[in-house]
Amino acid sequence: MHTFFHGWRRKAGVVTLVMACAFMCLWLRSRVVMDDIQFSMGNRQHEIMMSNGVIEWGGWNRDWGLFWGWSSTPVTPDFWRFSPAAWDGMYDEPDIRFEKWRTSCSTISTPFAITAIAMILWPRQKQKTSDQPAGTNSNSN
Repeated sequence: MHTFFHGWRRKAGVVTLVMACAFMCLWLRSRVVMDDIQFSMGNRQHEIMMSNGVIEWGGWNRDWGLFWGWSSTPVTPDFWRFSPAAWDGMYDEPDIRFEKWRTSCSTISTPFAITAIAMILWPRQKQKTSDQPAGTNSNSN
């Protein structure tokens, strides 16, 4: 087992696999709980939301103090699922420079998982070993 993890590639593969598993857990959690994280960085406000298998990020300029927060809301059959239309009103204000990014959680976790599997299971390359003692040249007579 010690020789299996020799080298950087398989160790990095295990770390990547852990990251893939973490995103998969968040993906499954987002089916039953909506998580909302808000934080300030410089003069920008950022918000990350996960709901119904989708992760969304929004960022905009702010003119008020520092803010951070986190909330989790259970998703019930009558729960209003987050819609991009909730942020659409922010496009009307030219000074806030609103930016938005939205993707499925699977588009993050699947490449992590595939990369981890490749790094862990791909056969190691044999290191070149020389049968000659160091400092000798086979071409010299």
